[in-house]
Amino acid sequence: RRTTDFFDELATEPPCPRAGPDELSARTEEGERIRSAIDSLPETLRTVVILCGVEKVPQRQCAEILNCTERAIEGRYYRAKQALAEWFEANGGR
Repeated sequence: RRTTDFFDELATEPPCPRAGPDELSARTEEGERIRSAIDSLPETLRTVVILCGVEKVPQRQCAEILNCTERAIEGRYYRAKQALAEWFEANGGR
């Protein structure tokens, strides 16, 4: 099972304007799949994924924003990554 942090892909620079239509289409489709996967999460997990995984907010600051412990953030982030890995596995891999 692959549980690597795949949120870095959302923070990459936009595609080169000279990219071919096939490459642009593939990037758009992958972005849509990632958004669908994140949208499938319960709100408590989705919020942590967006803050920590996409926006790269440190877990300590995320805990302050969400008014919970840093340990709670660690647990939610772990569960979210597991759920996302399962979503991708069930929806045609990555």
